[in-house]
Amino acid sequence: MDPSADSEAPSSSSKPMPFEIIPPTPSVSHLFKVYKPPASSAASSAVPELTDADFEPSAAELQAAYSGQKSRLDAMVNAPLKTQAIKDREHKAKMNRWPQTTIRIKFPNQLILERSFESTEKIKAVYQFVRGALIEEALGDKFVLYQPPKRELKVSDPEIKVQSLAELGLAPSSVLLVRFQSEAYNNTNLPPPLLPQILEQAVALPGTAEAEAEQGNGTSTSATPKPKPSASSGGEKKVPKWFKMGANLKK
Repeated sequence: MDPSADSEAPSSSSKPMPFEIIPPTPSVSHLFKVYKPPASSAASSAVPELTDADFEPSAAELQAAYSGQKSRLDAMVNAPLKTQAIKDREHKAKMNRWPQTTIRIKFPNQLILERSFESTEKIKAVYQFVRGALIEEALGDKFVLYQPPKRELKVSDPEIKVQSLAELGLAPSSVLLVRFQSEAYNNTNLPPPLLPQILEQAVALPGTAEAEAEQGNGTSTSATPKPKPSASSGGEKKVPKWFKMGANLKK
C-alpha cells in the first residue's frame, strides 16, 4: 500500500493547499465511542521494531474482507443480467434493512474509534469524521482508510467516492484500518494522534477481559452512555459540537 496516496487529497489549483478540511454535515444522532487497545497489545519500550508480518490481519478481518469481495464479485458477474429496476429494488431493500452503518476505525495501536453513519452517506463522511478527531499537528498529514488485505477506500477513486457506504459493502458494520503518510503516527507503541478529550473517553472494548474487570470493579462506562455535556457546565473538556455529527439533531 502506498500511504503517500491520500484518499482525501485536496484538488489541484494554482496555489498548493496544505490540506482541504471540510466540516462534516450533521446527519446521525449518535455520539462516537472510543475503545482502548487490548491489554495484551499494550505498548512496551522493550518491544523490537515490528516487521510487515506483524501487521497481518486477523482471521475475522480476513473473513470479513473475503465476504465483502465475494459479494462484490457476484454483483459484477450478475450485473449484466439485472435491469435497473431490479437494482433499484435491491438497493432500496438494503437501505430499509440497514438504514445505518456502524464504522469502527482501528488505529495502529489497536485503539478503536466508532461511529454510526447513514448507510446512504459516502466514504468521504468517514474521512471527515476521522479528520475532525485529529490533533492540530496531524491535520496536515495524509491518511488512507482500508480493509485487509489491501482494499483502499480512497475519496480520490472515482468509483469509490460516488458509492454509498451500503454500496461499498460496509453495511451494517465494518472495521476500517487507518494508515498515515507520516510513519511517526503509525507507531504501534504510541497512542494515535487524536484529541486528548477524545482519548480520555476510551473504555474497554465490550466482551474483553478488561471490560469484564471494569464491570466487576464497578468502573465500567461502556454499558451506560455518558450524559451529554450541558451548555452550562463549566471547566469540563468538550468535544467540538460538529464532531458529534448532529448529536442534538432529531429526525
